[in-house]
Amino acid sequence: MIRDGIQITAADLLRLHKQDLGLGEQDELVLYRTDHDGLGFTHYRYRQYHQGIKVEGGELLVHEQNGFVRTLNGKLVRGLLADIQPGVTQDKALQLALAYAPADRYMWEDESALAMLRRIKKDPGATFYPKPELVLADPSFEQKPGNFQLAWSMEVFAEAPLSKKQVLINAKNGALLGETELLCDNNTPGTAQTKYSGTRAIITDSISPDLYRLVETTRGGGIETYNMKKGTDYDLAVDFTDEDNHWNNVNAAQDEAATDVHWGSEMTFDYYQAVHGYSGIDGNNMPLIGYVHYDNNWSNARWTGDWALFGDGDGTSWKALTALDVVGHEFTHGVTGNNAKLKYQNESGALNESFSDVFGAAIEFWADTAQSDWLVGEDFIANGALRNMADPKAENNPDTYKGDNWATGSSDNGGVHTNSGVQNHWFFLLSDGGSGENDNNDTFSVAGLGIDKAAAIAFRNLRYYLVETSNYADAREGSLLAANDLYGACSTPVLETAKAWYAVGVGAEQIGNDLRMVEILGPTPFECGLADQEFIAVRLRYNGCVGDLVAGDKIPLSYQIDNGDVVWDTLTLNAPLVSGDTIDFTFSVPTTVFTNAGTFQLQCKTGLDTDVDLSNDGVAIQVERYVEQNVDMGLKTVSQPASNCFLAHESPAVDIGFFGCDSIAANEEITLFYSINGAAPVSETVQVPATLYRGESFKHTFSTSSDFSLKGAYSVDAWVQYGPDFLSGNDSLRSFRVINPFPLKAQTELRFEGGDASLDSIFIETRRETVAFISPEAKHTGANGFRITGGDVAKAYTNGEIQLPNTNNVWNINSAFRSKMCLCADLTNMSLAQVRFERRQSYSNQYLSTVGVNLPFFSALRVLANGDPISVTYKPVSYSSDPWFTHYLSLNDYLGSEVEICFQTHTGMNPAFDPSGNGDKVYLDNISIVGQTVAVTDLSESGAEWHVTPNPGSGAFVIAYKATEAQKLHIDVIDTYGRSVRSCNRRSARATIPSR
Repeated sequence: MIRDGIQITAADLLRLHKQDLGLGEQDELVLYRTDHDGLGFTHYRYRQYHQGIKVEGGELLVHEQNGFVRTLNGKLVRGLLADIQPGVTQDKALQLALAYAPADRYMWEDESALAMLRRIKKDPGATFYPKPELVLADPSFEQKPGNFQLAWSMEVFAEAPLSKKQVLINAKNGALLGETELLCDNNTPGTAQTKYSGTRAIITDSISPDLYRLVETTRGGGIETYNMKKGTDYDLAVDFTDEDNHWNNVNAAQDEAATDVHWGSEMTFDYYQAVHGYSGIDGNNMPLIGYVHYDNNWSNARWTGDWALFGDGDGTSWKALTALDVVGHEFTHGVTGNNAKLKYQNESGALNESFSDVFGAAIEFWADTAQSDWLVGEDFIANGALRNMADPKAENNPDTYKGDNWATGSSDNGGVHTNSGVQNHWFFLLSDGGSGENDNNDTFSVAGLGIDKAAAIAFRNLRYYLVETSNYADAREGSLLAANDLYGACSTPVLETAKAWYAVGVGAEQIGNDLRMVEILGPTPFECGLADQEFIAVRLRYNGCVGDLVAGDKIPLSYQIDNGDVVWDTLTLNAPLVSGDTIDFTFSVPTTVFTNAGTFQLQCKTGLDTDVDLSNDGVAIQVERYVEQNVDMGLKTVSQPASNCFLAHESPAVDIGFFGCDSIAANEEITLFYSINGAAPVSETVQVPATLYRGESFKHTFSTSSDFSLKGAYSVDAWVQYGPDFLSGNDSLRSFRVINPFPLKAQTELRFEGGDASLDSIFIETRRETVAFISPEAKHTGANGFRITGGDVAKAYTNGEIQLPNTNNVWNINSAFRSKMCLCADLTNMSLAQVRFERRQSYSNQYLSTVGVNLPFFSALRVLANGDPISVTYKPVSYSSDPWFTHYLSLNDYLGSEVEICFQTHTGMNPAFDPSGNGDKVYLDNISIVGQTVAVTDLSESGAEWHVTPNPGSGAFVIAYKATEAQKLHIDVIDTYGRSVRSCNRRSARATIPSR
């Protein structure tokens, strides 16, 4: 909750208050989605990254109204200190994942399924093939910082046997770290029985005057229903057809189940669009595709992440699982997957299942009121139902959080189907009302709001307030926020929402006397000048809806540092507190813990005995106390020499920073050192040029130069020495790399096959938002190519830091998103010269949804020679399906010398920040210098005449030597690098020298 009177945007909140969120210097929040609703809210979803690696389950949701932040919620992992250097390669991790998840056939081997995926995704490059991604994950799902491990995460989708899992491979040792089920199904010990929906109007596709199929395009991206013919091979799936568009296809094969699915899909689309203003699975008209008659005697229904599968049951106790509420259930898994993304495990998985039951019921009540009820699956099961939302215990599910029938252990992904009964019962009570006593012996009475208002609250919660690891407490908090948004603070829907949660054992019954600890005002997370006795200050907010706190009321408060003693104090109110009021308080008992430098955990709590909601009573922050000193000088960077083709004698330059608490005076003397390749250091004593305050720096260029003219890599060490400075951790920079590249010569090629060894032939200049490296992903031929991509362009766009590129401005804007990969070409012995290279480019398809236009110039490339453009600006044509192109560019203007050739790029979005995983990428491979060399005449005798044919050449050569008599000849063949490739003796006669 944002403090009253504070007006701050989401972008400024993250930019200015990252530390207040409990995140460290190596943590980052990356915007990956923005939603706008009809109430004037803008909802931002941020994903947490640590040292550039995605933190599984780390999300922050920020909610703006009228341009300013109103609330924020989510799950952040605080205190991460992770080693992010993998010991297992991406390729090896993929091999291990497939070994851990073996299959007879994987989905990427099915061309029909692949074609369907590409149509659904509107991406011709879409694939089921696993794409390993480095993440930090807690396999226990407890989200404790110490549990997080570096892992390769990927989805493995198998067709036979059917399975789709997120597989986590330990990136250090290759062990299976964990796996999460991604196929959301209607799973029970038995199978299911079909429900006929009576005679219904449907839309079909006329493919000839007397033939129709179950496909329609009037709703969003379409409704499509296919026949799997009791198999699992998508290649063999066919249309359901009818000759007169009167689908009377009741038969022993249960073909009538197909029209249940088709009509149910239509009603699901209509419900979400008409009731919630949400179109399709993803809110952007994603088609609803169902496969009926999946597998033989398969008693199940499943959501795969892209389409739904429906089995026929076992033919005895279960029939086809195609009832209206089950069809709505399966497609709602898709809605959840495109919004909260609730992990299909433990409590988040139970909520995932419950939301599908909730909206399956809501769709049934909306579309088929006469046959609607609170049972799930009763239509296709011979005896009973899968679940009973009005009475979960009737089907052995819990109606109270962690009460009777609550499932523990790992089976059923942590009880996702069983424990869904808790929110199912909450939704029933919020809709219809009820009273009684729960398993906690709490007596409850809920009046009920009707299913329309209950569904509005549930949908807003799912859409805007939950994240992938949300639990039942989060679901309660999110639903209260949703009810507050829709109906107002302390409104009847808000109060009834709380009562319904209390009835199922989650949270307090009343929103009264709720005192919330909002924030710790002091000390701040990073402090220099803490006193020996430091006073703790906090801010509280009263959120009660029943009564006010009056003058004279006493509020107990406490603080605790690390695991020390709990210190209590009392706030006595001088005036009443009404709902929404805030009040500040400073503890009268100071702490002496902050006397020494270090990092401390500070936790503050309110202990009001009448507080009905204890979940928001505490706030904790990490306080880092710096040593109070003004002597910390550190080396920030080696700013020159920079790698280039024309290095000679160069004078290194360094940037020196001040990291003390206040300032260091001008004219203080410090000594600077540098060493090249471990040689004896060069030292110079300089004076601080002006008073420096914390974080400021100055540059010094050494007067003593060093020789960088030889081709190859140089390692530069630099350090600073300041007598009083006892904090040495930031004094030195080691192994700063400077490249004087080995040049490419005629007929040679840079193929990057040497891996990192190839870096001696190139140098790379990247900016803050670009990444460039040798990668197998970028290969055209061989094992490796060169890959350049961008950074967090969405964040920069949100912060107003970028301009949108086009053909006229791309090289004049967004400098943080530009980079260069450069090499040297030796043209000293050439009469004609070209640079040949192969390129492939792709750009993100997210620009269309975020800014409304495609932006291929966010993946731009051009070629420079000695800084001047020698090419047009290349850009991709499609998101991901562009072919490789080969180019030849003339270098004839630079003959007779060395020339610096740079491939300059402008790349916006890194695949890590792109929801589709594409990103803006430039690939380069097989760079070479081609052309014609100047014939070299080396006369061993005055007046001798030599002729070499062909020249230049790469196979057999003929050497003609004019002489007056026969004689012995010694011949050396030298390549363009100056290396001897053949040496031989011949008698003067016509002879060939074979190449070697």
